Amino acid sequence: MYIINLDSVGTETRDVGLKAASLGELARKGFLVPKGFVVTAEAFGKFLTDTGIGLLLPKIMEGVNQEEPGSAVSVYNQVKELFRKFSGTDFLIRELKGAYNELSFGKDVSSAGGLALDLIRAGRGDCFVSVRPSVVCGKPVSFAGHGKAFLNMIGCRQILAGIKGCWLSFFSPEALIYRKIHGIETVSLAVLVQKMVDSELSGNLFTQEPVSGQEKILVEGWWGLGETLCCGCVSPDQYFIGKDGALSRRIGKKMWLRRRGPLSGQTIQEKVPASRVNMETLAERDMEKFSAIANKVEEILKGPQHAEWAVERGRIVILQSGPVVFSKAQVSQAPENLDKLASGLGVSAGIARGKARAVSDFSALQKPDEPSVLVTKNLSMQILPYVGWFSGIVTEQGGAGSCMASVGRELGVPIVTGMENAGIILQDGREIVVDGLTGGIYAAP
Repeated sequence: MYIINLDSVGTETRDVGLKAASLGELARKGFLVPKGFVVTAEAFGKFLTDTGIGLLLPKIMEGVNQEEPGSAVSVYNQVKELFRKFSGTDFLIRELKGAYNELSFGKDVSSAGGLALDLIRAGRGDCFVSVRPSVVCGKPVSFAGHGKAFLNMIGCRQILAGIKGCWLSFFSPEALIYRKIHGIETVSLAVLVQKMVDSELSGNLFTQEPVSGQEKILVEGWWGLGETLCCGCVSPDQYFIGKDGALSRRIGKKMWLRRRGPLSGQTIQEKVPASRVNMETLAERDMEKFSAIANKVEEILKGPQHAEWAVERGRIVILQSGPVVFSKAQVSQAPENLDKLASGLGVSAGIARGKARAVSDFSALQKPDEPSVLVTKNLSMQILPYVGWFSGIVTEQGGAGSCMASVGRELGVPIVTGMENAGIILQDGREIVVDGLTGGIYAAP
């Protein structure tokens, strides 16, 4: 058996990864979690063995050089070609069909099979699902943004392609460099398949504020699907809830959203209507709900948690939860006597100094020969292979829950995001100081 129902998974379950284990545990304790199943890491191992790819990987992986991001791209392309040559998923088809039919139509209907199932399928249709990686590793690191998620998949053929896509994304340049930075060699991947949540709005919930480490809850919200923030292409609303219940807010400029296309059924990105760009995603009355969720999640999973949530038909659904990644760098502020050029949102504490380096095309990027601060549009994982080249990062869009923000805090890289027109204001080559705690950007003395 290579597939386990999510209802049967908990924090003690092996071979399913932290993401699936945490969600299974929360579902068992009464949280609203999308129904689904897990393709275990054992299936990934069988795929690598049956295709012979596993024998070739050690030699190929020797080509990854942390200082040369292009080397990770080359390795990824070699693995991608091997994945293209071999199908290797036939052993999963029968079990996957059973699990997917049960997810779409229920256990009783699925077991009926035959003509009855065909008639019901014709009337109801298969369900849309998300297909997401769940890393299996004993090391206490976040694996934020590790692997690619495939949303709005329908039918076994698409789901199989999504599972194989998750396996391949395990060898993406970002994933390879991340593991190289942390010295991780022994790691595997499970895949989580769940009913798709057609989110009206999505967000992050930090049970403890991750940048300063203060004892307050942080809630982020934006329109549409959750991956909009993960890719760093939106600046979310932020709500800070103190232990005394005091509330402060920062309303983001939410320019973009992602949702399921009504005709194609696939994920599309579109501009947010002008009337909703600066509209608050949440109301003050919602904060009591999120405070209660934060306390319960922290109690069940035994420590400060970063949870991802969505709202569908007025209900809060939990999509993910894992330990909070706090800022590794010392929490300090820039000197007060500096001339302030602009303000953004601090998402990874620390002070960075260097020449602003505006980048729009990473494929043509060369390593700077002097201390530099990366200035770019989105706080995306595309930055990760080059993060060691820069003392800090400034982006126009992103939030504390962006995957790259988590990686920045983990590595101690100061990051300021949510700064409008950063590439224009911070002229290329200008010496600046970046405060990743307060979000201030200053002219260097």
